Amino acid sequence: MNLNHDATHTILGFEYQFLYELYVLMKTEENVEEFIETYDDISVKHEEKHDLFQLKQTSKPKICNDNSDEIWRTIRN
Repeated sequence: MNLNHDATHTILGFEYQFLYELYVLMKTEENVEEFIETYDDISVKHEEKHDLFQLKQTSKPKICNDNSDEIWRTIRN
């Protein structure tokens, strides 16, 4: 039985999401609404549209292509 409950990678993912949200916040114009984990990982609501950001963070370099399981899981969700 594997009792490894190391949440380091999960915490790093949430921290990356938070830092990216701050980056987006600094780049956006006034009069927008921003959300975390609502419509997507990060979403920015302008007057008539939403910009959606799906973030992935990994500590190991990965090649992202059409065969990537993570890409297809993201699209499926």
